[in-house]
Amino acid sequence: MGSKSNARVVERSADSDPGRKRATNQDRVYGEAPLFVVADGMGGHQGGEVAAALAVETFREKAQLCTRAEPAEALRTLVAESNSRIYARAQERSEYKGMGTTLTAALVHDDAVTVAQVGDSRAYRLRADALEQLTEDQSVVAELVRLGALTPEEAEHHPQRSLVSRALGTQEQVEPEIRTHAAEDGDIYVLCSVGLSKMVSDSLLREIIATGERLGSTTEKLIALANERGGDDNITVCLFRLAVPDEARKQTTVIDQSVIARVATAERPQK
Repeated sequence: MGSKSNARVVERSADSDPGRKRATNQDRVYGEAPLFVVADGMGGHQGGEVAAALAVETFREKAQLCTRAEPAEALRTLVAESNSRIYARAQERSEYKGMGTTLTAALVHDDAVTVAQVGDSRAYRLRADALEQLTEDQSVVAELVRLGALTPEEAEHHPQRSLVSRALGTQEQVEPEIRTHAAEDGDIYVLCSVGLSKMVSDSLLREIIATGERLGSTTEKLIALANERGGDDNITVCLFRLAVPDEARKQTTVIDQSVIARVATAERPQK
């Protein structure tokens, strides 16, 4: 079964900003329905942005796989190929040694959305004004919280709070977490890098998305708020809204208020 979809993306928006404390932007984002991807690179020199760009470019180049294979298997294959390309590049050039990237991808198919995650970039879903985090951070501190060794409040100030336990490109193989979620009309999905999630609380995130008229202005507000609160990291936000099935047929034009093409593989100038 491929990804011919009864659920339809009827609005989307994405943008990425360096934040206030980073000289470069190592985040990358891609979004062409039915596939959406956020990658948050890590590594010295230009390693992080190279890793994130390789991951996003692999998903872009191989996106047609999502129409031919089972959704979970397609995402697993794309993650594996991205990982191999990043790992191989790191072996070729000493300045890229140890580089890697987080990755969160969402594929809309049938009456569902399948999400694949490596690292701590997050996926959320707003449904009927209730916000749910669909991914679990793959980080050292998040694991300690799950084990009860740290409280969420202690985790916010832990010196290793930015250390991920899983990333693309740092090992020869990586296993993504993949989950499928049933779609409902009006669902809004959020993919974001840690530059948003660590600066904007879930309650504020829910309020801004729930009260926004258009996803384009919502994206702008979220990035502005993350910067107002310090802008400690690169900030990337990707939003898309679903309609299913009767409602999807009524709307024939996708509202695209993003700068996806510009930020997918090229560095944005710092403001």
